[in-house]
Amino acid sequence: MYDLNPQILRRVAIQEVLNPSLTLTKQFLAVNKVRFKEDVPFIEDIILDPKENLAKVYFPIEGEQYYLVVILTLEPHPTVRGIVISPGNEVYFAVKSEMHSLEELLALAGIEPTRTWRRGEKNGKLPLHNGFEIRLFEKKTGEVENKLRSLLDALLPYRTDLSHLFRVASAGIYIAYYGYKEQMWGIHLDEEMIGKLAELQVPVDIDLYASGPDLGPFG
Repeated sequence: MYDLNPQILRRVAIQEVLNPSLTLTKQFLAVNKVRFKEDVPFIEDIILDPKENLAKVYFPIEGEQYYLVVILTLEPHPTVRGIVISPGNEVYFAVKSEMHSLEELLALAGIEPTRTWRRGEKNGKLPLHNGFEIRLFEKKTGEVENKLRSLLDALLPYRTDLSHLFRVASAGIYIAYYGYKEQMWGIHLDEEMIGKLAELQVPVDIDLYASGPDLGPFG
């Protein structure tokens, strides 16, 4: 059985950032600067995938919303398998209305929100409407598709209530993708996700952002 000790995973990934063994790591880091904390490359997240025998270690990039990801093979012991630039992303469901109160919206939805706001509320800015949000993942790390799949599964049991809500309020699933312009992977919706979206009859808004420096040549 392989070791999932996060300290070991951190150490192996940090070593690759500080002393790259892969040409692609050198190429990425030649123009992208990993964020440091207390003189050590900062790790924002570690996502394990024991089924695939992998761990993905996320390093934020200075001034950007995408990540350098060191991919580790777990068995028989953690070793560097590859390197990739992964987009930061946000996936959430939001409802808003100028005419209906927050209490009315929540009563119709029947689902527990992760955030709510009221029209004119002073929370740094003045919203023009009442509304709520369901955001299952606060971090921008991870895969868009996995977040969307989890969100759809959370919404589907409430599809009847939501259908009533959609008649009186503006609602939709919102996806923001913050990619590196040299590695814009895009978003893949499989048949199952498309079927669930059709069941919910909910619109999807996707915003794509590309940024970052030009990538230099290999070698």
